[in-house]
Amino acid sequence: MQLTIAIPVQVWEIYSPLIEAGATCYLVGGGVVDGILQKQIKDWDIEIHGLGLDKIVELVSKIIPVDVTGSKFGVVRAPLKGVDIELSVPRRENKCGTGHTDFDITLCEDMPLEEAAKRRDFTINSMMVDLATMKLYDPYCGMLDLGSGILRATNAKTFVEDPLRVFRAMQLVSRKMQCVASETIELCSTMVEECEKLSGDSILGEFSKMLMKAENISYGLKFLHQSGVIKMFPELEALIRCPQNPIHHPEGDVWNHTLAVVEEAACVRKLVPEEWQLGFMFGMLLHDVGKPSVTDPISLTAYGHDIAGVEIAERFMRRLTNNEELIAQVKVIVECHMRPLQMAGSDAGAAAWRRLHNKCPINILAFVCDCDSKGCMCSDIDFFGLIMEQFEMVAGGNMGSINQVLMGRHLIAAGYKPGPNFSVMLKKAYEHQIETGCTDEIELLKVAVS
Repeated sequence: MQLTIAIPVQVWEIYSPLIEAGATCYLVGGGVVDGILQKQIKDWDIEIHGLGLDKIVELVSKIIPVDVTGSKFGVVRAPLKGVDIELSVPRRENKCGTGHTDFDITLCEDMPLEEAAKRRDFTINSMMVDLATMKLYDPYCGMLDLGSGILRATNAKTFVEDPLRVFRAMQLVSRKMQCVASETIELCSTMVEECEKLSGDSILGEFSKMLMKAENISYGLKFLHQSGVIKMFPELEALIRCPQNPIHHPEGDVWNHTLAVVEEAACVRKLVPEEWQLGFMFGMLLHDVGKPSVTDPISLTAYGHDIAGVEIAERFMRRLTNNEELIAQVKVIVECHMRPLQMAGSDAGAAAWRRLHNKCPINILAFVCDCDSKGCMCSDIDFFGLIMEQFEMVAGGNMGSINQVLMGRHLIAAGYKPGPNFSVMLKKAYEHQIETGCTDEIELLKVAVS
């Protein structure tokens, strides 16, 4: 089978001299899938047969400086004019330790195609396209699985050698497929103990790909449940079969609600300010983790689950990352995800909205509440519009904390000398500003010194 793939000039500039030197260059990995689906190819991973790595580096270096950081794995990178190109030679891998990178690597430029494809994680990633002829090589029926939407391990023996592949399955099924093959789910279920040895950063990377790139995040989360890997995340596992009032939550238990909410979040994440996008997505995943600890089994109410969920969400995040800013964003979303709806229902005043904004930007909470309400599948109220109105009214569309009007320079100009009381006076004036909305310097100065 031959494909029609548009190849950027930058890619052609790099592989053309390699072909002239006698190599055969194959597009491999996710780029093949994108090419088949006629999507823009973002990852140009090219496996080169017939030339050694040193020769490849020598030829490509005449065009552009080559990053040889991964050369011991037979991989180099050549970013050219905005296109990130990865060049590799076939390799044999023998497990030599407990970590997911603990392999003895042997480079083999003349490896048969079937053997080269066999080491790849999933059948859809085992396909190869000869860039000179556009001929597709598919020794493990990846095209058939792609057409059926089934993510399947290429080879059980090599698959289990790298536990990170379990989380690759999680994010890939969310991004490109519909389900994971039953035998691959069973295979992954035997790898939980090895998965627990993975670094938090490694797992965070796969979660982030799922949350930031996938349209069907629920597919990946369901896979975690089906494979039993979810036991690594007790905060999520506890959501399964945690009951909710069917009047307010016809979608079912907290797990089903969470699946629906993250699907809604995926639809709007690009509208969220960029610096909050990942925190927003993790926040929506974890927004109800407090419910299992406070749900009344009789009334099915979960009063205080927002506050209870803060510590639980932090525990989840700290196993994955030390990024304090990201953790803080997730925590404040979990803590405040109910607040705007409660305030709207009680007709809260502007002061309450200003205090909330200083805790978590109201526009972020508008997206949070919108996704949460849509995840209940029973609300037709435009919460997003209502909350964004408050964002404009009390914060003027500014995401930062409400600017403090009275500053130290105003106290100095009024004849007061800097000292320990300055902070007390300024805090007093700022509290008055938040409470009343006053922005008059003279009035705030009177409050500060009173």
